[in-house]
Amino acid sequence: MVAGNVGSDTFGYYLESSPGTLHQLFGGGTAEVGTTVTVTFTAPPSNYGFYFQNGNTIFYSDATLNSPSNDPGVQHFALFQGASTPNNTAFWIGVEDEGVGGDYDYNDMIIRFDAGAATPEPVAWALMATVAIVLGIVIYRRRSSKPSANVA
Repeated sequence: MVAGNVGSDTFGYYLESSPGTLHQLFGGGTAEVGTTVTVTFTAPPSNYGFYFQNGNTIFYSDATLNSPSNDPGVQHFALFQGASTPNNTAFWIGVEDEGVGGDYDYNDMIIRFDAGAATPEPVAWALMATVAIVLGIVIYRRRSSKPSANVA
């Protein structure tokens, strides 16, 4: 997180179905430059966006939600994919915290968003378990069917 107003800036997400309900991830004096926050969605929402709040001003990643005084339709978020991560799962979100007439440098807050590795679905787990059991049975039968050598 890089921001000049770290004591008052907040960052979080909202669901598309209720953009007025903000879920703060960090900020408001609870985070310092370089802070790492880990958030895990067990059932990630299908339609969500990010917000950035500076004092009473809120900028949404969906620019159509920004109020008329806060550059309606102007994007305040820039998304970049980090190619140096395994499977290219890391993304960088740059935020512009100024309203009308801002400098649009998208470096007022920078967030790394790691999509992480894909988690297998329950069906995939069941298939892997079945394969492991079948392999175990095959190996057991091969070992038990070998004639044993009797030493007299």
